[in-house]
Amino acid sequence: MGWQHCNVALLFDSYDVCHGRAMNAAVCVCHFCEAHGPRVVVCTRAEGGAVEGGTVERGAASAPPCGGCAPNDPGGERLRRLSSGRLTTAADADALLAHAALRSLSCEVSSMKESALVFFGDSRGYVLSYAFQIKDTQARGLKRWFSFIVLMKDKLFLLNITPFLAKQLEETAKELQSLADVIFAKDQAVRSQRALRLMNYKTENIAPRSLIELTGKKNVFAYLHTRFSWMLNSCSKVFTETICDGLSPVSKDDIMDHNFNIQNMSLYSLETYFGKDAFLDILYCALTGLQIIVRGDHKICSDITAALVFILPHSPKSIEYSDYVPSSEAPLFFCRSDVAVPKPCSGILRIDIVNEKPVIHWLGNLPMKWPTLMINIVKGMENKFKESVLFHHIIALKEEWKNNVNTIKCLIDSASSEENISNVKTVMGIKAEDEDLIQYWLSVS
Repeated sequence: MGWQHCNVALLFDSYDVCHGRAMNAAVCVCHFCEAHGPRVVVCTRAEGGAVEGGTVERGAASAPPCGGCAPNDPGGERLRRLSSGRLTTAADADALLAHAALRSLSCEVSSMKESALVFFGDSRGYVLSYAFQIKDTQARGLKRWFSFIVLMKDKLFLLNITPFLAKQLEETAKELQSLADVIFAKDQAVRSQRALRLMNYKTENIAPRSLIELTGKKNVFAYLHTRFSWMLNSCSKVFTETICDGLSPVSKDDIMDHNFNIQNMSLYSLETYFGKDAFLDILYCALTGLQIIVRGDHKICSDITAALVFILPHSPKSIEYSDYVPSSEAPLFFCRSDVAVPKPCSGILRIDIVNEKPVIHWLGNLPMKWPTLMINIVKGMENKFKESVLFHHIIALKEEWKNNVNTIKCLIDSASSEENISNVKTVMGIKAEDEDLIQYWLSVS
């Protein structure tokens, strides 16, 4: 008899990342006693919340009857606003912890012997479980199954901090295992249980041992309290919420201005005028910030430039200049044919209108993989959308990518790590071929 399975469970009711406070949570060391079922041995929780209060005893009937279930009170260890005791003050929380512990040690088992596993219950809680074994000469097979369980009501928050929690739980498990290995080796040196069992030796009914006896450390619960207290305070710092101000919606005046600009020449007209390949080169340059210079007849240049401005993330101050202007001030403009401009290169695409026909000069090459926004625009044109439909389609696409850029900008401004920014980009569907577009739109946002 005795407790064969143990676990550590973390119950997160809510969290406050805005003021840097520890999350309102309960961290419990539990075990599954073969005689008494799931039991909470010690509980670390935040004070001043739903699980506030000191150690609670719910009458003599609830007192643990065996050594394995005994709380081995850590002496009311406290760290700032966190305290430890045997039970929480919320009966519902205790029931959820016991249910999560039972699932983690029975049906919710990973194919790997020791690994983290996330499983979902009902709306009352979501669970991260980390299962592992600890050696014990008095256990069946000379090992006992343990698991760390994170029970949280916020599924999204749990999924985001799972990598951090899994790493911390793994480190804690290895430390407990190393302590238990020392005790196991000493016990085996005195009396080899494996040899006795191979001889069909019948052991006496020995009282189950607590974590203190298994690890040989009287302060093991104080250590767990300190470890869990640090985790509760750190989780809110590892993953924080950032409020991103949304972009102002497109106004009717903006739409009317765009309609006015594309009345004479639409994207379909540009594709026909330049040809498919040249149009794709121009579209790519416009989206990624490579400077486009149009020279020649005023009327044709004005219509071409006005149509292309619609593709840019932001309209430039002016689209007509009498002299050359660097790309940082004017990524797209037109001028007279006698204006001196730089020679074409990979960063500058020049369009010369000669006898009303375009001559394209660009030393760059269209990449094998286009930016996602460019692909979606081209698909809309290939599907032969009406000009009005294509117009609103492009507006929607631009607003989507402006929001993506705005989100990345907020992360950069808040000094987020490269790993976090990369993860957010993956969630938003931003690929490697979109990087040039993102960097340009960030520079002008």
